Amino acid sequence: DNAKPGGRYGTIFFVTSSDKKSEEMRVGTLVIANIVGAVSKTGSIVNFIAPRLILGSSVDFTVAYTNTGATHYETKADITVKNIFWNSGSTTSDQKFIYPGVSRVLTAHWQQALLLGVYTAQASVLDGSGVVHTATKHFVAISYPLFALVIIICVCGVWYYRRRISKRLV
Repeated sequence: DNAKPGGRYGTIFFVTSSDKKSEEMRVGTLVIANIVGAVSKTGSIVNFIAPRLILGSSVDFTVAYTNTGATHYETKADITVKNIFWNSGSTTSDQKFIYPGVSRVLTAHWQQALLLGVYTAQASVLDGSGVVHTATKHFVAISYPLFALVIIICVCGVWYYRRRISKRLV
């Protein structure tokens, strides 16, 4: 009657008894209960990590998320990546079970064939109450084939420029 609404958690252990301590075995199960009432299922993004410069074609994103509510719920991070002109893609982390007052790290991997330019990544995490929390990061990316092409063009440009200058001096 006097219990506050929210989640309650406990573990039940079963232990075998033996004369030798090394032969003792334990098995347990987690007990999860919700006390009915006005329960908050809030949360917040603590940190969103994305590299600032990417040479290659894949990006790893990390979202640190904390359950600030009074009961548990499941959540995941949805990450949308856009460059200046269009929506480039999206990825999703695995779904995680989060207890009250606990932080979880949600990771997602994004793979593209060719990357070139400045990108904006937006992480969205839905809490247990249906509120979407967002965080944004910007990064610069260039794929290895495009990077090699830029280097070749620069080398050819320098070679052409030096050759042209040396012909003028003669």
